[in-house]
Amino acid sequence: MKSDYFLNVELISKRRLTQKDLEEFRNSIELNDEFLSLCMLFSKHSEINFSGHLEVYIEDQPFETDLLLDVESIIDVIEDFIPGGWDDDSKVEWISELPPSTTYVWFKEGNSWKSLSREHERGFLGEDEEWDDDDYPNYDDRDFSEDY
Repeated sequence: MKSDYFLNVELISKRRLTQKDLEEFRNSIELNDEFLSLCMLFSKHSEINFSGHLEVYIEDQPFETDLLLDVESIIDVIEDFIPGGWDDDSKVEWISELPPSTTYVWFKEGNSWKSLSREHERGFLGEDEEWDDDDYPNYDDRDFSEDY
């Protein structure tokens, strides 16, 4: 079945954390019944990175149902479990492929989250795309009689 929604997450803690902090973060968010499936996903993809910061990284996670409101709500919920909060380079992106195709982005700026949305045309393999025929050679006109 084709997924119509995708989640991208790049969260980095402001402070360096320990493995114990990581375990506490995972245990805390896994107790959230309201957003259990998203919390479990965030927990699964959380780790301490090379510089000692907690990082949650998720790329193009497919969903069959629209969880836009849940994604928007979970941003504040999980930040409460991070000592010092998320760094300014942090962002969460929800992509809807259903017309009108829209990308929603939340990004950390200072002490608050900002959001924006934009319509897009994100093509996938197999979909009809408009190609400019002049950009590509016509392979039917090639001369295969040359010896190499």
